[in-house]
Amino acid sequence: MKIKALLLSMIIAVSFFAAPKASYALDDYWNVSILLGSKEMDESDWEPLESHGEFGLMTDYKGTGWPLSMAIDLYVSASDEKTFYDSSVGYFDVSVTTSELNFGVRKHFAEDQRFRPFVGGGIGLMTVEIDTESQYGYGGDESDTALGVWLDGGFSFSVTETFNIGLRLGYSSADVDINGYEADAGGTHLGFFLGWTLL
Repeated sequence: MKIKALLLSMIIAVSFFAAPKASYALDDYWNVSILLGSKEMDESDWEPLESHGEFGLMTDYKGTGWPLSMAIDLYVSASDEKTFYDSSVGYFDVSVTTSELNFGVRKHFAEDQRFRPFVGGGIGLMTVEIDTESQYGYGGDESDTALGVWLDGGFSFSVTETFNIGLRLGYSSADVDINGYEADAGGTHLGFFLGWTLL
């Protein structure tokens, strides 16, 4: 957690330094990116199911003269399946999946540079689902959805005028209640993305 916070601080600091000029300046554009990475949920709530692989779709739009971009992102994560034992039901498998539909704003710095740091934040609709299946084939799922908050930071690098690669660090939090079990549906996020700028 501390390492990710340090990396996020470093990325934000980079926005104050010069980078090689791009051959264009961005104005009135969409960013659309596909992200692959990881999500770490609160260990005290979710151990040993706190580590997830994550897939994301990041989008933001900035109109001419806007100081900020409007952001809409979707992230889906899943844990590995773990086996537990209970004397009353025997062995059973459990997995956890989450989804986050985020709305907010994002600030891209140095928009006429190839290297462009960004920071963002807003609100998100976050869902957690717990799937269980016993050794006898019985099982089910329980889920809850709650409104929460998110923050992110990172950078994109323009390979061409319209194709970008980049890194995103994020944090999200929303309190869910699954049959009386209260936990945080968010977590810390780290992902690499491939993106396209639609001018």
